[in-house]
Amino acid sequence: MENKKIFLVQDIQIILKKIRQTIRRTAPEATETIGYQMPAFKLNSNMVWFAAFKNRIGFNPIPSGIEAFKEEVSQCATGKKRCNFLWINLYLTT
Repeated sequence: MENKKIFLVQDIQIILKKIRQTIRRTAPEATETIGYQMPAFKLNSNMVWFAAFKNRIGFNPIPSGIEAFKEEVSQCATGKKRCNFLWINLYLTT
């Protein structure tokens, strides 16, 4: 039987809290809001949205954020406007 890590709700909440704390520490002037039915932060305009989904955590910065941190986000599944941290990748890095 293959050994798989099962992420519990508590695990997911811890990861989301760490993301929130990191954003608050990095951009203390940003305000928290809800956008596209997800937690979000604004600084002058929309900055980043994030949420947990069935098989990933979606981290959706504005497009210039992905461009500015291209090297740092190269390990996640990226799209034009998003960076998805798949559960398997989170397991391998935790």
